[in-house]
Amino acid sequence: MRDLRLARRVRDVADRAACCLIASVVVVAPGRSGTWMHPLHTTITTITYDGASHQATVTVRVFANDLDTAIARRAHGRSPASGRVSDAGSFAYLASVFTAVGPDGRALSAQWCGSRLTGDLLWACLRLTTPGGLSGVRIRNQALVELFDDQVNVVMAEYDGRRESLLFTKGDAAKLLP
Repeated sequence: MRDLRLARRVRDVADRAACCLIASVVVVAPGRSGTWMHPLHTTITTITYDGASHQATVTVRVFANDLDTAIARRAHGRSPASGRVSDAGSFAYLASVFTAVGPDGRALSAQWCGSRLTGDLLWACLRLTTPGGLSGVRIRNQALVELFDDQVNVVMAEYDGRRESLLFTKGDAAKLLP
């Protein structure tokens, strides 16, 4: 019951996030180790479909330090010398935790389309070729669940004149875009 209430609450937040993007209201505070911490463990992902090109653009908004930590943990604790993970490292991680499977059961391959850093937030772009559109595609987003037990990943998709929101927490299976 608690999970259902949390899911409804986060889904309501996700709908509002399309207008004002939660990132603008998150307050950060210094942690004990001197690194910056934030009270929300969340990613916001938007998917927009372009019928003319048969491509979906996936934009993932993630706290950069969280992404860096997740990638370093996968590399057995080795952090990049620059302090920031490369686009290749970001793409490899995101492509492994964000998956899309077409109605025919085949995985949709992702291509990297860039990233930008705005303050503490990284906006990462992936592109999916989806010849049949997004309807019937199964999405799974398990970003950062290995770091935070309370991680919540919101996915908002716009296609065929509709808007759909999906909510993912640790261990969730893929969910269908109607």
